[in-house]
Amino acid sequence: GGGTRLQPAGKRDEPGGTEERSEYMDDPQVQGLYMHVYNKLPLEQGQLTARGYKMVYRHLYWRVVPEGTKRECDELATVEWRAEANGADHMPPAAFARAMHTFVDTWCARPGKAAYLKFASDLLLPLVSPDRYTSEFSAFALSGARAPREGVGAPDDGSVEEVVLGSCARRAE
Repeated sequence: GGGTRLQPAGKRDEPGGTEERSEYMDDPQVQGLYMHVYNKLPLEQGQLTARGYKMVYRHLYWRVVPEGTKRECDELATVEWRAEANGADHMPPAAFARAMHTFVDTWCARPGKAAYLKFASDLLLPLVSPDRYTSEFSAFALSGARAPREGVGAPDDGSVEEVVLGSCARRAE
């Protein structure tokens, strides 16, 4: 499509930049966050479809590019789906985690694991908050996709958010 105005925050040559953060992909807290989000999304046959991924991407896009355009958002969502799903019809959890890591890593401006986790949490947890289920996910119920359900993956008692957000706050102090 046309030229993009996106200006990622992370720089590969700065301390705490994207190369240093590549180790976060294997971190249990990072993986836990990404799997918590994945398991709350509307899945078909246990995996994310292009439709679900594009919903996630749109949420992320508008959070980091509030002045963006719908056309740019939709074009980028399609391009990213093709790249991250490697041509498949569904995206398994590991591919979703890699895609989210790439997005967060690109846009997180502050160095350090605590800043990375806080940015990722602030970006992703609102997407799977209970009040969003009825509005954005209701269309999936009509399509036959599995609606998000309690008890899948991480506990739903706030402990995931507390572990991720609480640890970030403590480390940032």
